[in-house]
Amino acid sequence: HSSNMGHCVLEMDHYCPWIRNCVGFFNKKYFFLLVLYGGSALLGFVAVMAPHFEHSCDHFITALDFFIIFTWILALLLGSMVSCFAIFHVWLMSHAFTTIEFCEKRRADDTKRNAQGYRLKELYARSPYSISWYHNVSHVLGPWYLWLVPTRTGMPGGSIAGCVFDVDLTHPLYQCTMSSGRAVPHDDQPESASTSSTAEHDSLLADSPVDAVLAPY
Repeated sequence: HSSNMGHCVLEMDHYCPWIRNCVGFFNKKYFFLLVLYGGSALLGFVAVMAPHFEHSCDHFITALDFFIIFTWILALLLGSMVSCFAIFHVWLMSHAFTTIEFCEKRRADDTKRNAQGYRLKELYARSPYSISWYHNVSHVLGPWYLWLVPTRTGMPGGSIAGCVFDVDLTHPLYQCTMSSGRAVPHDDQPESASTSSTAEHDSLLADSPVDAVLAPY
């Protein structure tokens, strides 16, 4: 649930004030490409303007020289920060984490435990949704030949999009939910489960790694 937006966001990653919207299942690809292209453009500007920056530093005479030096340094700072942010999201994508999961679960202190008494930090040492780096990245960016294209062509759509996930059957979270008897197979899910379930819940994982529906924990 997003307190900023006032409603639930499917596979919520975080609220971004720069786009005045939540980053979630349906716009995460667009957000990532915005950050990637923004950082690349800024660093490209730094590279292209480097000779002019050097010349202005050696011959600081006019206001134009000051403008070139100022904008080059500003672009370098912004480009470095945005590029680091893009690299961070590459890591999140390849490991099937959202920003919220990384901050609140993977980095949780030792006092935070789930209903079975397992420490969250141990359960989320790796994501229960992580199958392989290629699978994880394709989940966010779609088919490999469209990874850098701002389109959702070839990606899941319809009423159950974002409610059905592949899961790692060897993950400790799956094992503890199975031992508690709370995992529900896809075929036995009530019709409403697909619309109310999100990846942000500690999941009830299905018996199959394919078409596993996540129910509220």
